[in-house]
Formats: sequence, structure tokens, C-alpha cells
Amino acid sequence: MKAEYELPKESDLDSLLVKIAENFGTSVKTLEDDVTKIISVPSRIRIIQRVDETKYVLRVRGASDEDIAFLTDILGNPVKVSQEKLSLNDFVNVVMGIPDVKTKSKEEVIDILDLDEEEFQQYYTQLERFGKRERGPQPILDAYEILSK
Repeated sequence: MKAEYELPKESDLDSLLVKIAENFGTSVKTLEDDVTKIISVPSRIRIIQRVDETKYVLRVRGASDEDIAFLTDILGNPVKVSQEKLSLNDFVNVVMGIPDVKTKSKEEVIDILDLDEEEFQQYYTQLERFGKRERGPQPILDAYEILSK
């Protein structure tokens, strides 16, 4: 999931960021601009702090429900929470995990995954790059074949 938190400029942001970093077993790093701070746990979560004119903005990516709950306890309610777009490999795994997927039409798969046409087209375009060349990981080629009929 991804989320965005806003804090007033009066907040003791440094101590909050240290507390968050310690929870994830990492540290707070300052980027080259000396203003932006980042907390990153590769393959898990990434938190970027930016300074707006009147507030601090923390953008979170890769968070689980538990991570969001932890951050909400410290930072207050997020102003935005949304699902992140799946990677191509994750999308393929979801498609191939549909029972009897080989017997389903493209429209049925789209309905099962609850995707709109634009979201589907973004994934399909990526699949097509591999499928037209008939080169790439087998699960991607299989998903392309299923979604091309």
C-alpha cells in the first residue's frame, strides 16, 4: 500500500523519523539536497519526507496494513491511502493463480481481477513486449497467450 501523511511544521519530525526508522531496523538518511530525508528497507518499505511551505509531507510506499497502523499511531491519520499497482511479475502470478484460467476469456479475467480497461491495457502492453518476441519468462508468455485470446 501507499500512504501520505502531513504534519505541521512545528512537529518534532527528526525524533519521529528516528522512532520510525528504529521500528524498521534502519536509519534515517538525508539526501543530497540536505532537506529531504528517507527511510528505506529494500524490498519492504520506503518513506520519503519532503518539506512543503507550511507542512512536512511523508510519502510511504510498500507498506503493509500493520505498517500503516504503526505509522498512524505515530503520525496521525494519513491524508491518502491507496493500493499500489502490482509489478508485472505479481500481476502474472495473480492471473495464473485464477482457477481454470486457461478456459477463461480475457473479459472474464478482467472481471475477476476487477480492473478497468486502462489498468488492464498497461499490464497487457508489458506482456505483449515479451509475447510478440516469444522470449521471456514462461509465466509471462503463458499469461500473454491467455490474455490474447
